[in-house]
Amino acid sequence: MINNEDKRFGSADWATAQDLFRAGMLRAGGPLLGFDGQDALFLDNDAPMITFGGAGSGKLRDLLAYLLCGYLARDGRLYSPMRMFVNDPRGELAAISLHNQVRLRQSCLLH
Repeated sequence: MINNEDKRFGSADWATAQDLFRAGMLRAGGPLLGFDGQDALFLDNDAPMITFGGAGSGKLRDLLAYLLCGYLARDGRLYSPMRMFVNDPRGELAAISLHNQVRLRQSCLLH
């Protein structure tokens, strides 16, 4: 019989810097997922991503603004936005990112 009393609520834990490095999440490639301190985290695959959160939960501040506008990495390189489809019925994401798209010579289609 297996006794997992000490892990009855699960054994998940936050990733350490070594875990992130081994998983390849510190190498630029794929969409930006967030940050670990000052280090950007990426997931290098082509799987679709969907973001849910209530109003004021930080979706724009913590994720979407970086994905749409690009960001300046600690090494001084500017990472430009990836190609993506964004449903933006009120136009607020376009309003904050369009100037960067033009500056980085990215094509945009607004409808």
